[in-house]
Amino acid sequence: MDAQQPAGPQARRLEGPEPEGVDNAVDQAITAIREHIGELPNWNDRFPLLKDGRQGGPASTYLPYLDAHDHAQVAKNLFGVRAYRRPLAREVERLDTLDTSTLGWFTMFRGLVPVDWLIDAMRTTNTADSRSLMPERSLTSLQQRGIRSILRRTPQPVLRRILKEPVHQARRTLADAADSTAHRLAVTRDLDLLPEIIAARGQRRVRGSRDLEHLVRDLPAIERWHDPRGRTAQRVIQEEIHALREMEHYNREIRLLPEGTAQVADWDLWKDEAFRVQALGLIEDRRRELTAARDRERYEREEARRIERIAKQAERHQWALQTAALLDGREAAPGLSLVVARDAETLSRWGAMLNNCIGGYAGELELDVFAAVCEADGRVRLNLQITQSHGVEQILGKYNRDAERELGEAAQQVVDGLVAMEVSFHSHALGMGGLRLPQRTH
Repeated sequence: MDAQQPAGPQARRLEGPEPEGVDNAVDQAITAIREHIGELPNWNDRFPLLKDGRQGGPASTYLPYLDAHDHAQVAKNLFGVRAYRRPLAREVERLDTLDTSTLGWFTMFRGLVPVDWLIDAMRTTNTADSRSLMPERSLTSLQQRGIRSILRRTPQPVLRRILKEPVHQARRTLADAADSTAHRLAVTRDLDLLPEIIAARGQRRVRGSRDLEHLVRDLPAIERWHDPRGRTAQRVIQEEIHALREMEHYNREIRLLPEGTAQVADWDLWKDEAFRVQALGLIEDRRRELTAARDRERYEREEARRIERIAKQAERHQWALQTAALLDGREAAPGLSLVVARDAETLSRWGAMLNNCIGGYAGELELDVFAAVCEADGRVRLNLQITQSHGVEQILGKYNRDAERELGEAAQQVVDGLVAMEVSFHSHALGMGGLRLPQRTH
């Protein structure tokens, strides 16, 4: 086996053609492909409305603009020809100035609600405010399918209430709900029970995306695994497919062995078990060497990631301890004080008192800070989640009400008090409706 060791520890060549030969082969392949398919189409010709070069995202975000010369055609591509209205095209054009995820959110409701509801919801999306918001991470295809599955099983009155919520809040909440329903290879929640659960609770009591998320998380857990290969193929066909792939792999491998060492196999020769055993033995040493090299590289990468993860966890833990010591017992507003949770039992008790899911965050204790705003008699009025990376992410009252609905004017005093203690707030923190963040003085 021809193995060379280049200078420097960053790479080790095992075998194969010289780099110049690889480059020449690649250039020849590219030339042949171009001769076969001809000139590539010009982006600006096919996407005249996207000439600013917004082709960096997933294909699903810009394909509605293919060959569309006006936003009326874009609206038809997004929501269907039968749902097209002129006001819909105007809103699509207006929202086109935002990131494409905003329009993508409204297409989740296509065919599920009257188009007039969608137009009204799009009108309430303020482009000036949205430009100042932190860009949201695009939904994965698995999240999109999960959200769509949830929405299809949700009654229209609840969908209308969700459409009235701020886009970033509803997207984030239902993305979390979708994450709890499915895995890449399995279904973990039985969504077919969702309509029955909503009917039993009463549609009027499902007031928006947060309540819907809680219902989804409370669905019975199941384990329904997908079989990507199917079950209809006969066992003998599967065995022959495996043997054929093994033969093709063998023929590729022996090209890198010294000439005359091994014989190229055809199907008839490969079916000879004695030949097959002997042939596989010729490349076993090389396979072991390559596997060992890959294993070493993978182990080194995983070990580096593990050390980095431990360091980040330790830093996060130290921050949580320091922040908890800073906030515990401090006055948040006149007559209101902060209490920091130290154990899972406290979180569970707060969740029962305010009828929310804060008890489910027990695994994040001493990594994030969980606090309650309490009256002098110990009555809990608000729950807060504070993280090192974003600051206050949730500030919610009973039944997940916004802080202002729970405390009125005192809620703003609580926010002002936290900012005075140098506690930051996430730009999309839940429960901040009607509240403002004061400007810090330096």
